[in-house]
Amino acid sequence: MATLGDVCAGLAQHKSTLLRELCDTNLLDVLVKKGLFSLNDLELISSAADADKCNYFIDIVGKHSGGKLQELCSILNKECPKLTKELLNDRQRYIINGKIIIYIQFD
Repeated sequence: MATLGDVCAGLAQHKSTLLRELCDTNLLDVLVKKGLFSLNDLELISSAADADKCNYFIDIVGKHSGGKLQELCSILNKECPKLTKELLNDRQRYIINGKIIIYIQFD
């Protein structure tokens, strides 16, 4: 299983796509609705300059653990197909036995 550091490293490697997904999808709203991010987290990321949005997102993700981390990655899989595709294409680092090691699971 991947560590929290693996998750954050994967997201950091794909900041440009993460930024697009943060701006173009309902990801943050879904994370708040599911209780994974707070309204303060939403406000912090939404009001930040583009250069800081990903860093704040990754910092907040860095505070998650266990089941919450798995749920977050499941939501990323559903809400952020472009980011998921990039992580899948980054097979050397993030794929082991056909699964993304940062807990994103495909149905």
